[in-house]
Amino acid sequence: MKTLSVCLILSASLMPAQEADRMSIPLTDPSKPATIKVEMMNGDITVRGYNGREVIIESKAVAERNFRRKRQSAAELEGLKRIDVGGTAFDVEERDNVVTVKNGMMMGGGSNITLQVPVASTLRLKTMTGTLSVDGVKGEVEANSMNGEVRITNTEGSVLAHSLNGKVSVALNRVDEKPMAFSTMNGDIDITLPSDTKARFKLKNDHGDVYSDFEMKLESTPKVEGGSRRDDGKYKVKYDRTVYGTVNGGGPEISFTTLNGQIKIRQKK
Repeated sequence: MKTLSVCLILSASLMPAQEADRMSIPLTDPSKPATIKVEMMNGDITVRGYNGREVIIESKAVAERNFRRKRQSAAELEGLKRIDVGGTAFDVEERDNVVTVKNGMMMGGGSNITLQVPVASTLRLKTMTGTLSVDGVKGEVEANSMNGEVRITNTEGSVLAHSLNGKVSVALNRVDEKPMAFSTMNGDIDITLPSDTKARFKLKNDHGDVYSDFEMKLESTPKVEGGSRRDDGKYKVKYDRTVYGTVNGGGPEISFTTLNGQIKIRQKK
C-alpha cells in the first residue's frame, strides 16, 4: 500500500490571473482503474479523460465573490487600499489507486480545479458553488452540485447527476446495465442516450413538461396512493405524478426528476 499526500495553498491576491498550479499524482498500480474523489466548497470542477497513467491536477485561485465582502462607506476607507490575504488550501492524497482532493476552509475566495484522469477512472465529484464538467471517461460518474450546472459528455459508465439549483445535461456514448438517475430542483434536465438504449424510464416533473424522441411504451400505474384520516378529522389523499415507460423492450431503470424545469430525453444521432 502506498500513500501520497500533498498540501497546496493558493492565494488569489499573490498569483497572476493567468497562472495555475499543476501537479502530477502517480497511482499505486497504473494498470488498474483509479477512483477520483473531489470535494469543493467554492469553485468549478472540470475532469477530462486521457490516455495516461497519472492524475494531473491544475488549480487556479479565483477572486472572492463580491457578495462575501462587507460593504464599507467611502469615508471609512479613505486613504486605504484593500489587501487580500485570502487563499484556498488543498489536500491531495493517493492511496491504493484512490485519489482524494479536498479544499479546506474558504479564506476569502475559491478555486477552479481541472483534472486529467485515465479514461477508465471512476469519479465522485461534489461542489457547493460551481459547475461540474466531465468529458471522455469510461468509469462510473457521481456528480453533485448545490448551486451550479452539471455537464457530462462522451461517457460510457453509469451516471448519477444532481444539482439543487442548476441544469443537468448528460450525453452518453454507451449505457451499461446499471441504474442511473438525473435530478434537479430548479433547472432543466437534458439527457442524450444511444438510440438502442434498453431501459425503463422513471419520469417525475412537478412543474414542467417532458419531451423525448424515443418511442416509449407508457405503463399504466395508479396515480392515487392510499388515503389516510388525520387526527383533525381531515382525509388526505396523495397523488403521485411519476410516469413509467419502457424503451426498446425495457432494461435498467433510469430516473429523471425535477421540481421546476423541463425534462428532455434525446436519441444520440
